Amino acid sequence: MNLFSVMAPFFALILLFWLATRLVVSDADKDRMAKETKDGIEFLPNPRSYWGFYIIVAMLTYPFVAVLVRGVKTAEDLSVVLLCLGFVLFLLTTFPGSIAANDEGLEQTYWFGGNKRVAWNNVSGFEIDRKRKRVIVKARNGSKIVHTRQLPDKNRIIGEIEMHCPGKLPADAAQQLAS
Repeated sequence: MNLFSVMAPFFALILLFWLATRLVVSDADKDRMAKETKDGIEFLPNPRSYWGFYIIVAMLTYPFVAVLVRGVKTAEDLSVVLLCLGFVLFLLTTFPGSIAANDEGLEQTYWFGGNKRVAWNNVSGFEIDRKRKRVIVKARNGSKIVHTRQLPDKNRIIGEIEMHCPGKLPADAAQQLAS
């Protein structure tokens, strides 16, 4: 048995995992716009982000299923399963939530972890993080809606904020994100 035939599948899995993680954390396409619906505007992650997430979950679910089929025989078997399931739960909680904007306010929906709502009249301030390419809408009760780099059309959400909360956004908000 040569070394290449042993190591090639291992490196192929690492490459696939790396590519899938790049899909999940990649910036939204520059030409992709927010989706207009009858209820308002939706800011959804790129479809390829979902596919990257599905690939990662499938890769991490395989050891869990294999141990279930074979049976838990050692503590090492159980630790691998718990590590994989913990990582899947971590991904579920950190995947960017989609944002819906309407006349009442903003709502951010996560896969795992609930929804956050901020009414326009309850907005206390904004933060623009150029380094992380995100816009944070802060409410008086302490909750936050975060428009991350994976979500499209940052200029559109800034425009919605300016329209519904005049005077609360810094005057050079769009330029801050562009630079």
